[in-house]
Amino acid sequence: MYMNHYNFVCSPRAREILAPHIEQEGEFLPIETEEGPYFLFHCLNYLDCLVLEECEFDRYEEDDPTSPIRSFSKMAFRPEAIRDVHCFHLCSGPGALFLTHNFMRLLKEHNFEGLCPKLMWEESSSPA
Repeated sequence: MYMNHYNFVCSPRAREILAPHIEQEGEFLPIETEEGPYFLFHCLNYLDCLVLEECEFDRYEEDDPTSPIRSFSKMAFRPEAIRDVHCFHLCSGPGALFLTHNFMRLLKEHNFEGLCPKLMWEESSSPA
């Protein structure tokens, strides 16, 4: 599992390759740059996929168990919830964009460069 900020930007070529795999999980919004047209991918896929009992996190109001999660120091995902997806946001917690190993395989298969997400969870630790 990898984490990036909230969205990512890609070239028209990258959009053409990625769209059949991830378009159902978000939308490609056209943007103009000094280098020409590009696309911002806005992920609309929100999943309830954490095993909260195994996570370590801070809440905005530490004494209130209903307070929103502010940050994680350890995360545990339900493998079956993320097995077939490429990217998602958490239903609760910080709004970071999570990229699964499915997404990273697509990048590698097509020799994409430039996106440098942070590794959050080893695929081998998943029984999926």
